[in-house]
Amino acid sequence: LETRIESMDGYAAATPDGNMCEAAEGGGSSSSSATAVVAAAAGAACSSSGSGDPSPDCLASQAAVDKAKTLVVASAVLKKRGKECLDAQNYDAAVHKYGESLAALAEARMMMLGMPAEDWPQMREAAQQACGQGEPWYFRVLWSALAQQKQKVTTDKATGEGRGARDEEAAKLFSNMSLCRGRMKEWAKAQGDANAALMLWPDWTKAHFRLTEALSQMGQHRAALAQVFKARLSAAEADAKEVSGLQVRVLCRALAAENASLASMDGLDVEHAAPEQVEKYKAIASLERDVFRASSSWRENLEVELFPHLFPPDGEGIWDRQRMQPVRFDDYVSTYVKVDPRFEADAGWQAWAGATRMQIRNGLEELLRKERR
Repeated sequence: LETRIESMDGYAAATPDGNMCEAAEGGGSSSSSATAVVAAAAGAACSSSGSGDPSPDCLASQAAVDKAKTLVVASAVLKKRGKECLDAQNYDAAVHKYGESLAALAEARMMMLGMPAEDWPQMREAAQQACGQGEPWYFRVLWSALAQQKQKVTTDKATGEGRGARDEEAAKLFSNMSLCRGRMKEWAKAQGDANAALMLWPDWTKAHFRLTEALSQMGQHRAALAQVFKARLSAAEADAKEVSGLQVRVLCRALAAENASLASMDGLDVEHAAPEQVEKYKAIASLERDVFRASSSWRENLEVELFPHLFPPDGEGIWDRQRMQPVRFDDYVSTYVKVDPRFEADAGWQAWAGATRMQIRNGLEELLRKERR
């Protein structure tokens, strides 16, 4: 088999703005290490899902397929044992079992290439030598496999929606490891595992959760706020409440670190503010919308319903909508008063805006008080 790999310099890390990057530690793969490690890459192409199960069109020999199936079963058994250790609060043992599960999954990828079983020790050693400091060898194997699919987009047969390459099963295992590391207060390692999960499944909300918590606990508040905002943008509706709660926790820590209050963020000039302040502003604006939508009187397009003479039927211009750059309610109100005289002249809208402002402010203050207790 002819194999190729793009150079990778180790375990994933997060930049201050929360973006993913390669760690500075560790060297690039040597040609011999690359050839050995990247052999795993085609294994992912032989998998029809993130579980590691072989697809019908895999070109590996039947013996390799059978071996891979055995390894996938072994990985599932080890994952279950890891969960048992986690439930028993034996976190160190859980990390060990999850690591063994990932190792079996990595070997399964190799087997799907038709790799002879006797070659596995040599390939594993090559992967270990290619790793950067603190990087588990099986992460490099799994990431390398996924890297070969970056240009290949599969289609979900059930929905017809395209999706990028990802390894869901490996990402879940790394996420579980991150959880265990966090329970042991090993936040740097928890960050590494969460980063690995995100590299293997970039749009997975739970991986964003894990990384956000690790960054926040290590005092990297700007990165944590940026990460939880990404989670909010990609989260499913079922995860919205959990994302909101996490954002409250991270915001509280960020404000406490600066001995700041919610009032200190009022009137912030976002265009000229420091990046750390902008991230806090985005969190506050997002949470204000959560408070607004939690009201018993809230309905979709409420502003259009109450003021049809001010807003078009499609809701263009209303405050209650998802934005890449969220806006606090006070800033929204002041902007419309300045640019459109109809709002300033409309007593009904002015009364509604005043009452809504108090409702949002009181609700947000209560969320923060509960978190501080």
